[in-house]
Amino acid sequence: MKKYECFGAAGMLTLLGGFLDAYTYTCRDGVFANAQTGNVVKFGIALASGEVWLMLRYAIPILAFVLGVLLSVWFCHQTHGRRYVLLTEGAIVLLVSLMPSSAVMNTLANVLISFMCALQAEAFRKVLGLSYASTMCTGNLRSLSEALARFIAHQDQQALKQMQQYLLIIGIFIGGVVLGIWLTSGIGTAAILWALFAIGWVVIKAEGFSRKRSKGMLMIYGRQRQESV
Repeated sequence: MKKYECFGAAGMLTLLGGFLDAYTYTCRDGVFANAQTGNVVKFGIALASGEVWLMLRYAIPILAFVLGVLLSVWFCHQTHGRRYVLLTEGAIVLLVSLMPSSAVMNTLANVLISFMCALQAEAFRKVLGLSYASTMCTGNLRSLSEALARFIAHQDQQALKQMQQYLLIIGIFIGGVVLGIWLTSGIGTAAILWALFAIGWVVIKAEGFSRKRSKGMLMIYGRQRQESV
């Protein structure tokens, strides 16, 4: 299992995903910036009605999401690529925190957060060896339902364990939404700065997990060497 797949890191990324959705909805013009289904639907509606400017408005965050995925793929082919993803997320958080609430600034903030969520969704796709999404719930809900179906049909204990893990991930996402509502209600657009704490936590947990795993592997190797003597 890779270091960013440990539950401590994945759980905080999921909490951050829920927080960002609540943040953009509460204080950035009622937009859900994490996923792009709504923007694709609105783009289609604008296309059907021939409203070119609306088409452009909804195309921009979609394009930002695509670019975020492309950059994330490139990062992840580099040494320490996921660390670069988190550093980029941190820079975006700082930039968004400086943007006052206005029509133009909110649109720009939502585009940047869409880009940020694309980076995160592409770079961090597994928890404890299971596929998951940290910035949206549809895929996790589907995986939960599949595991439930396997458990009902075959009394598969592994499926039960997976179901519990997905249920916990969804619960953490909801917790992030609640946290986002509380913080934005209290301090407004500056609440985005909480994301810096979340990103720092992910780095610390992942690096701590990596050190423990390396130490464990060295101990196993040492015992094997002793037994072979």
